[in-house]
Amino acid sequence: MKTFFLAAMIAILTCVSLAQSSTPAATVSDVLTYEQAHDNAVDAVFNLRNLKIYKKWITPELYELFLAELTREEKEAKLNPDDKPYFGDGMTFAPLKEFCKANGKIHTQQFALQETVSSGDSAIVPANFFYDKACGEAEPTVYKFKLVKQRFVWLIDNIDYGENGSLRNDLRKAAD
Repeated sequence: MKTFFLAAMIAILTCVSLAQSSTPAATVSDVLTYEQAHDNAVDAVFNLRNLKIYKKWITPELYELFLAELTREEKEAKLNPDDKPYFGDGMTFAPLKEFCKANGKIHTQQFALQETVSSGDSAIVPANFFYDKACGEAEPTVYKFKLVKQRFVWLIDNIDYGENGSLRNDLRKAAD
């Protein structure tokens, strides 16, 4: 009986700990930090290997949309091998990364998260993407990450690109 009680307490405390440590901003920061650390051709290509890495940050519904798109792209590649796939620039949740060379240094894209707006089990985390001031005073690109809370963790369910649409719309468009 004592062992059962101890196991139950550990399980409850683990769930409480997960609920406290997972925030919408932490989820977005984790995925964008991962992308910065893995900014290379192997880790950015849109394939099953990389999609499985992202699975821990996205909702099961969004994961299924990505799987459907991956299947569609694989079929399309067999029919039209010379055509660039819809997600041919790779799988990233940030804008296309370019480098800026200024003052003898190469500057990479950076991000800063803005204040999270949440309501119940949904949240929006705006993220600014920008380059070092040495590259010029360009306006940052802003994406709004839409997250939902599922089983004590916050998961990305969509990305609003502003005038350029959204991730879910792109996945649906690609299927048309």
